[in-house]
Amino acid sequence: MDPMAQAFAYYTFDDAQGRMVYTGGNVQEKYFHNDTTFAFGFRTPDDAWENRWRKGHNALLGWDPALPGSGNGAKSLGQEFGASDAFASCQVEKVFRTVCLRNPQDQADRDEITTMAGSFRASGYKLKQAFTDTETFFKPKKPDATLWAAEARKHVETIQTAVAAGKWDEAKTTAGTLQQSCGRCHGQYRERFDDGSFRYKPGN
Repeated sequence: MDPMAQAFAYYTFDDAQGRMVYTGGNVQEKYFHNDTTFAFGFRTPDDAWENRWRKGHNALLGWDPALPGSGNGAKSLGQEFGASDAFASCQVEKVFRTVCLRNPQDQADRDEITTMAGSFRASGYKLKQAFTDTETFFKPKKPDATLWAAEARKHVETIQTAVAAGKWDEAKTTAGTLQQSCGRCHGQYRERFDDGSFRYKPGN
């Protein structure tokens, strides 16, 4: 079995309860399906995992050398992925597309993504910083879009504060407002194709 999938050995979804269930110290039965097909094969003993992607082609994802590349449980596996260069780049590219309504296209865009990714990591992975950096980059091009991005950043700050305080209803309500803020800009500047992709409306 994939040596990273073992991190979830103590988790399963309980249909009756409608939620995830954690059984610390007890490997879920699903890990032993068809275990008699090859009786001498590997049996999952615990939730230890190992990231073998650190070697070979997948090393390009930029794994953090300060981390060991192995551990126990889903939390440490999440930290492994979250500390990678690929994760930071992915998140700031999402913000870039939200604000700029397009993918990074030229070298200037790609350089900005690299800079934003570094700033995002240095801020402790706060999306607020990514929105701020994108606003600064995009402001000379589309002032009104930048204003909407600033509004979106404020909504993100409100959501972060609400989540930290355990105010889930407030976070949910603000998330809806955030979607509306994004929608104004998207409605103004982009059009959707049948395949689900977007482009700038002609003249923008």
